[in-house]
Amino acid sequence: MDTEKHHIIVDEILELASISAGKARTELAPFSPQQVIENLLLRHHLQAERKGIELRAQLAPELPNLLIGDAKRLSLILDNLLKNALALTLHGYIGFSAAVHQRYRGGVSLAFAVQDCGSGEPAEGEAQLALDLGALDAEAINSSPGLGLALCKALVTLLGGEIWCDGVPGLGNTFNFRLPFGDAAATGSEAAKGPGRRHPGFNGERVLLAEDNPFNQQVACALLERSGLSVTLAQNGAEAVELVARCDFDLVLMDVQMPVMDGLAAAREIRQLSKPGMAELPILAVSANAMGHDVRASLAAGMNDHLCKPFTPDSLYGCIAQWLGKGAEETTAQKGDAGVSATAFALGVTPVDFKAGVRLTGGNAELYRDLLARFRQEYGARGEEVRRELALGNRQEASRLAHSVKGVAGVLAAFPLHGAAVRLESALKGDDDAELLLEDFQAELSRALAYLREQGDAPRE
Repeated sequence: MDTEKHHIIVDEILELASISAGKARTELAPFSPQQVIENLLLRHHLQAERKGIELRAQLAPELPNLLIGDAKRLSLILDNLLKNALALTLHGYIGFSAAVHQRYRGGVSLAFAVQDCGSGEPAEGEAQLALDLGALDAEAINSSPGLGLALCKALVTLLGGEIWCDGVPGLGNTFNFRLPFGDAAATGSEAAKGPGRRHPGFNGERVLLAEDNPFNQQVACALLERSGLSVTLAQNGAEAVELVARCDFDLVLMDVQMPVMDGLAAAREIRQLSKPGMAELPILAVSANAMGHDVRASLAAGMNDHLCKPFTPDSLYGCIAQWLGKGAEETTAQKGDAGVSATAFALGVTPVDFKAGVRLTGGNAELYRDLLARFRQEYGARGEEVRRELALGNRQEASRLAHSVKGVAGVLAAFPLHGAAVRLESALKGDDDAELLLEDFQAELSRALAYLREQGDAPRE
């Protein structure tokens, strides 16, 4: 079993244990449902192709662009149902659908279905869904249905939904589930209220931001300063350690992946400084990686929390307020999955979601437009740069370049490109053949750049 698969199984076992013990909490944040869904569809589309199976996907056009919910756990449910369908289907196709089930004041219920062409024994499917979590043994844990379907049932219940299995003997099963979400457009957010708003609990607290990406620096500094915080910038982990040793800060925002010294190493060094107060200084990891093992790595390095990029103003302020003792509700490990691909699925996803991008930049349309124009000017050749590094055998540098696009695309709400960058970076970190994913990445990059040119680097409002 490779390391990544081992991590996934460990994460799922820990998730089941947490739910079984009643300790699991939902992690609510704005996210794009198309972004989550289509990343999974592309990943399983490639696996289905290898088995000679067709993956048929249907996303209703009325799906909201932005919802409030637990994107990580929605992704985990869908991933396990699709893996189960792939395991049971030897020929034919796998069907997937997502649609609006019901709208209500401030929210919406979505209906999902995953259909396989297996033996079609709904009683077996229902039995797997109802599996007693405490009865899982080694055999169940090592089997996809044993762990995966039990986890789906537990997660759907945790999120306030329902799940069931329909089937026709000999023709296959369909696993259906419904989940409620908040409608970000209906409920609004702090980000949509426009620039210039101070957080009611902040009053000039000193924050060190350790971040090497200029786009992320610009967005984070704007959000922090507008909220009433005083910001000092470090370009890498080594600078962060030096600044903490010389100056006093109330909190550190630490990017995990940086040159010279990464955020994990920097956090460890800060904790070891002889300067008083270093054990209590809040250090918050900021990362585009949000798997359970990523969060555990941040905490093991001495950080207090793990904030996932791209973050919303609300999630950023909430997490900072918590650790500054400003009375915010507990906010840990705000996460979002990513990924869309129009090359594999012609589902009409916009290359750049301008409305979501304005929200992510704190309602500052002028800042967002400046970032879009800068991106178009500076990142046009990034696909060829990745290809060149691969040709030279520099797989690590190619991965770094893909990672930089992932971060920027997330901030800009270029969700299809963000997803392509996520998949490419993941392949480059392992031994997988990255050629097809690189082609997908270049196609999404070209598509995003063309869209920005067509739209005149909107918005102007």
